[in-house]
Amino acid sequence: MTSYHGQGTEAELSADQADAYSLAAYTCAVQYPILSDQRGTLTEAQKALAYEYLTVDLVDCLERAGFEISDIPSRESFIAAYDSGAWNPYMQIQSTISAAEWNTLAGECVPNTPPEVLYGK
Repeated sequence: MTSYHGQGTEAELSADQADAYSLAAYTCAVQYPILSDQRGTLTEAQKALAYEYLTVDLVDCLERAGFEISDIPSRESFIAAYDSGAWNPYMQIQSTISAAEWNTLAGECVPNTPPEVLYGK
């Protein structure tokens, strides 16, 4: 097994999968590049914006769609844990819905903090 770390991705691959994965990762990076001002670690202010989006806007959207979200972290614990794996309300419901339901729901309730929230664009 080989570990691969790319633009926001991580995978354990067998040797026969590594080339195909590298090509797919390259193709994705070329088609959907990360802007230079959107690379690196978020500032404390950006993490606070992410917290507001995920715990208020996204939770409200998911609850309107019929899901109950609990165990919302405090702002301080969210920010402290952000770089090692940010809390996201989708973690509570992803095992209860199909991939098709997830895709539909994600179209209504965007699962990740939108760039315009984090970067003002």
